[in-house]
Amino acid sequence: ESFMPVTKLNEGSSFVLRFENENPKDVNNGVYNYYQFGKLSEKERLMISYMTGPLRSTAFNHIRTRKQMGYIVSVGIENESKIYGMKIMAQGSFASTHAMEREVEASLILFHTYLKDELDQASIDDFISSFKAKRKVEDFTYQSTLEWIKFEPDYIENIVEFSKAELIEFFE
Repeated sequence: ESFMPVTKLNEGSSFVLRFENENPKDVNNGVYNYYQFGKLSEKERLMISYMTGPLRSTAFNHIRTRKQMGYIVSVGIENESKIYGMKIMAQGSFASTHAMEREVEASLILFHTYLKDELDQASIDDFISSFKAKRKVEDFTYQSTLEWIKFEPDYIENIVEFSKAELIEFFE
């Protein structure tokens, strides 16, 4: 019997749901970590749109290339009824699900370090300039690093820029 539990969490809390593979002959494992942001402002949606690319690179390089734990590593934005979240998924047959989960969390720590120590404001400003220049239409869906995010028409003209410090604070 299949079911999908729904759990209301208090802000800052977490919930872990684990399923073990019931087929002992299947060597494949996978983890799907979901980080819910909730309802976001247009500015916050632009920030997660920006974060997706560098986070995808960080997770892929760490889990697949350096640790060689998975053959699939994916990062994406989820939107269910305007409740946004980010998913990190890894699948492979080279490590346990617990080991893969630890490395997904390690990827987030590495990404946080990248935001603080390597990211420069010019990269963010280039992203915003590109966003403004390429997307001046009445209503559109913007594809950022293969993730579709819908922005309201009036936001395009009045786009609010964000700083590196704001991005770090949002991520934390």
